[in-house]
Amino acid sequence: MDASVASSAHGNIDEQISQLMECKPLSEQDVRLVCEKAKEILIEESNVQPVKSPVTICGDIHGQFHDLAELFRIAGKVYAYLPSS
Repeated sequence: MDASVASSAHGNIDEQISQLMECKPLSEQDVRLVCEKAKEILIEESNVQPVKSPVTICGDIHGQFHDLAELFRIAGKVYAYLPSS
C-alpha cells in the first residue's frame, strides 16, 4: 500500500487494521476516520466490482468480528487497495 495513502488525514490504515486483527478496539476518533474514508470510497465506486478468481465467498457473519478474523486466518489476508483522494 502506498505510504501516502496508508498515513493520511484518515489515520494510519495499516496500524488500524493490525490493531483490529489483534482484537484491540480503535479510539472513537479512529472509528470516525475509518467510517469517513469508507464513505468516501463507497460514494466513488460502483456497487458492482469486477473480481479475479480465485475468490472466497462466505455467508453473513452477523457482525461477529471473531468470525471474520477466522475467515481471514483460513482464506488468507485481504489486500486492501485504498485509492488516493
